[in-house]
Amino acid sequence: MNSFIQHQFILLRHEILGQPTPSQSQAASRAATADVDNDQTDVTAETTSR
Repeated sequence: MNSFIQHQFILLRHEILGQPTPSQSQAASRAATADVDNDQTDVTAETTSR
C-alpha cells in the first residue's frame, strides 16, 4: 500500500512540476497579446501606405 501512495505522489508531483508558473502564464499571455497588437498595426500601416 505504501508504494502505491509513493507512486501516486510521484505522478502528481511530475504533473504539477510540468505546469507553467502563474508568472510564466502571464508572460505568455502578454506576449501573445502584444503580437496580435503588432499584427494589427502592421496591417494598418500597409493599407494606409498604398
